Amino acid sequence: MLLASLLFGVPKKPTGLRPITAGEVWWKVSAVLGMSPITTNPEMAMQLFAGVQLGSLHKGGVEAVIHLLQAQVDNDPTACVAAFDTRNAFNTIRRGAMLSRVLAIPLLRPIHALIAWGYRRPAPLHVVSTDATLLSTEGVRQGDPLASLAFDITTQPELVALQQTHPDCRFWAVHDDVMGGGPLRSLLVAQETLQRLLHPLQLTLRPDKTRYLVRSLAQVEVLLGRGHSRDHIFTCAIPLLGSAVGPCEAERLRMINAKVESTANRVTILTSLALPAQMKFVLITYALQMELLWQWRTNPPNLTATAALRACEIMWSVVSAIICLPMVSMDALDVTRA
Repeated sequence: MLLASLLFGVPKKPTGLRPITAGEVWWKVSAVLGMSPITTNPEMAMQLFAGVQLGSLHKGGVEAVIHLLQAQVDNDPTACVAAFDTRNAFNTIRRGAMLSRVLAIPLLRPIHALIAWGYRRPAPLHVVSTDATLLSTEGVRQGDPLASLAFDITTQPELVALQQTHPDCRFWAVHDDVMGGGPLRSLLVAQETLQRLLHPLQLTLRPDKTRYLVRSLAQVEVLLGRGHSRDHIFTCAIPLLGSAVGPCEAERLRMINAKVESTANRVTILTSLALPAQMKFVLITYALQMELLWQWRTNPPNLTATAALRACEIMWSVVSAIICLPMVSMDALDVTRA
């Protein structure tokens, strides 16, 4: 009963529902407290993940992956990039393998008792607005502070084996997102290797969703001949982890600006909500600040200047709408150019 969660669905594009669970607060508090000896140890990340998995315990790990892949593209005119997609990874990873691997690591002793108690038996999922109850028997639970760490520990041996099998490539992961840079031929073989390694964990790659950045039209033809979708083949820049990686700065700039415009669309929705003006302002400011901060962390200044100016335009339009001021052109505001 203490491990029960509510289960409900939210719309998922283009059709269908995405299952979302909400667990007990007491479990989350206990997990955060139990993990504190691990999360506060600055050497724990390298000891557990050896610089391959940068999702858990690595502050700024996502930014590091983007910069590492961009450096590889900049330094090697033949280097390609692959972003492998795993199907429903967190919900399907084999729970028995997760328990055995976590419990076998002495460094994780502070969470051994908690994770063993929480995952050794199925947990009930009460479906909202119905009398139905399902059982969670595989994977890690959504919203569990232990989930990402447990998942990353479980897949770490496979990631190390992937790197050792393909030394001419370099691979990094952010939880279930595995990315690599190197020769296209090696990356294609690595995709098959990774699928074979993940199979015992009940994880499956989605070849139709795997994205590639290639450096020539001949490589595009190779991927098309292997059944890859043209929509997932890029030659100038590849969208990656909310940013962009590639040899073409103009295309990276276009992708960055597109992200800001996407934020602007969400801002429009927030503006239309029946909320107090102060709350709207706080929510919109936070959304824009987070997007800009992310782009500044993952891209050089010359690629983020235009995005920053666009964010200022969005903010001014929002403030004008909220407090009913007349619109002013950004060209008239010299302070934004300073």
